Amino acid sequence: MVNPFHLMPGPKVWPIFGCGLNYSKFGKYSFERLHLAKIDYYKRYGNIYRERLGPMWIVNLFSPDDMAKVFRAEGRYPNRPALPIVTAGHKHDGIRLGLGSLGGKEWHKLRTSITKIMMRPKAATLYLPAQNKVADDFVQFLKESRNEKMQIPDFYNQILKYTMESIGTVCFNTRLGTLSHDLKADSEAYKMVMGSAAMFDGVVRTTYAFPWYMLFRTKLYKQFKWGKETCEKIAQIYIDKTLERLKNTNDGNEAHESEVTFLTTLLESGKVSKEEALDITVDLFTAAIDSTASALSFAIYNLSKHPEKQEKLYQEIKDVVGDGGDVTADQLDKMHYLKACIKESFRLNFPIEGGTRRILEESLELGGYKVPKGTLIAMNAQTTCLMEEYFDKPFEYVPERWMKDGSAELNPPPAFTMMPFGYGPRMCVGRRFAEQEIYLALMKMVGHFKLGYTGKGIGMLNRVFTMPDSPLTVTFTER
Repeated sequence: MVNPFHLMPGPKVWPIFGCGLNYSKFGKYSFERLHLAKIDYYKRYGNIYRERLGPMWIVNLFSPDDMAKVFRAEGRYPNRPALPIVTAGHKHDGIRLGLGSLGGKEWHKLRTSITKIMMRPKAATLYLPAQNKVADDFVQFLKESRNEKMQIPDFYNQILKYTMESIGTVCFNTRLGTLSHDLKADSEAYKMVMGSAAMFDGVVRTTYAFPWYMLFRTKLYKQFKWGKETCEKIAQIYIDKTLERLKNTNDGNEAHESEVTFLTTLLESGKVSKEEALDITVDLFTAAIDSTASALSFAIYNLSKHPEKQEKLYQEIKDVVGDGGDVTADQLDKMHYLKACIKESFRLNFPIEGGTRRILEESLELGGYKVPKGTLIAMNAQTTCLMEEYFDKPFEYVPERWMKDGSAELNPPPAFTMMPFGYGPRMCVGRRFAEQEIYLALMKMVGHFKLGYTGKGIGMLNRVFTMPDSPLTVTFTER
């Protein structure tokens, strides 16, 4: 028997406010730690519950079988919600919507054009030489930044500088200069750092706020717009320089090997316009900074807390790469334990709030209930990744669970429980680039330092991407 939607369990819905009061000063939860609310609600309601935030009903799923059903019911144009502040920018000031915010035929056309360029397994390895140099410089930067306790002050922000510098070499084939101990306030690198921070802060603080910014240009909206425009203006400077060098080198035809950038690869594909190529390049650059920094931070934390796993990774680095030098694509392919370490870190500290989201294109039976068309579905992999029902020893850091010859005492997790980059045609297009940045940073760091941890355990804050809720007190002792 299929139950009607109104019988689905969930927290109390208040007039006007919906369930929003539960996450305010009048409730016991907060949007910053939304995952804790979802764990409680799962224990109370089971594998499915509904809540209303503003005018929209949200159905939260915890069953991998129900998640699979949502994905299998998708049509040609899977629909996921855009970031509200981005939608407001499009409405108020005509800010162009990027790939992540588009839908329907417009999204499908653009996504189809770039899938082979961005999603093939070797898409990122073209940029390995330049990113090797950034990772080497980051290690030197860390050596010089240590205090008397062998720690890095404001470590998370230093990681942000690394991810910005690394993705900058991909997008613009140039060094931004963020790995400097004395960034000048008038430098492009400093402006890019500040612009990115302002834009991302605007996204975070408006995602669950009352949408006054939809009605008029609020102070927070203006902050977001300034940050986005600052990033785009500076990115445009680098893009123009790249195009000018390309024109001077080869009369504007095929890019010389030394001038290959993500942008030139898009342009030479002939599948996107110049404007689309520019938008995709800027989107990749801005989206990759915070998301990759957060994931890398948790990976460093988990390895520093587990010296026996760190030593096993160090031995793999020594066996595959040796005593140093550039990491090659063939070597990355052989770094199986490294990839298992990162995947296990994704599981314990899921990189995005909740997990993948979709808006139903047609009504669908989920968990024994008829869910109507247009309902927002939240697939909570962040919670299922920590459930004993699906993972043995769910709160332990066990990279071996992801190895083909891993621990025999651990059962393999079922499908659809672990989707850090999403699933299907709307999977994160920057996945290969994010993973490569993390691989290189960890290989270089663990190869040069013994990472230790002296502080208390850290939790997660949900700010679109999850991030550590307290400073990372990692020690860096040279090997």
